[in-house]
Amino acid sequence: HCLYLFADNPQLLSTVSQPPTDGNGRPCPVSGVELLDKCLCVVYFDNNKVQVFDCEDRFKKIKDIQVKGMSYPDDMVGCSVTSQLFVSDYANVNNIWRVNVNTGVSDVFIKLGYCARLSLVENRLLVTSDDSLLMYDIHSGQRTKNIPLTEDMKKHVVFHAIESNRDSFFVSHGQLDGN
Repeated sequence: HCLYLFADNPQLLSTVSQPPTDGNGRPCPVSGVELLDKCLCVVYFDNNKVQVFDCEDRFKKIKDIQVKGMSYPDDMVGCSVTSQLFVSDYANVNNIWRVNVNTGVSDVFIKLGYCARLSLVENRLLVTSDDSLLMYDIHSGQRTKNIPLTEDMKKHVVFHAIESNRDSFFVSHGQLDGN
């Protein structure tokens, strides 16, 4: 349960091997990583902390940010302009948490009621749902767009989506049974 970091030519640069442990003493698996400024931020399943490492000092751990109420982080994106992370939480009514890496302050940014994947472009947070893509402004928290999925996509599970250019999106979808 380690996070391995690689450069452009495939060679191991560093290993971040300080995962927290679950209630049984086993290492928690990594569920999200994000580069934010000069920091590597890591979240783990079944853990309420964000670990922050210094990218310029051999990935030395700088701090743990405890997010009270978060229990099963599932995906994470970050914004360097605001120094904020957005973390989806699978267990807690599928909240999306906002975490300020500089101050350690966190809050529930959005309450969804379902599991979601995240992507971020500038100040636009894209959130997946079963039948649409939802776009939120990261400053106000207001939903700015609801992009309906095609009927064909609605028959499948949406695994992830990203915004490429304004009003252009790539959506990964399929069936869980392998078909």
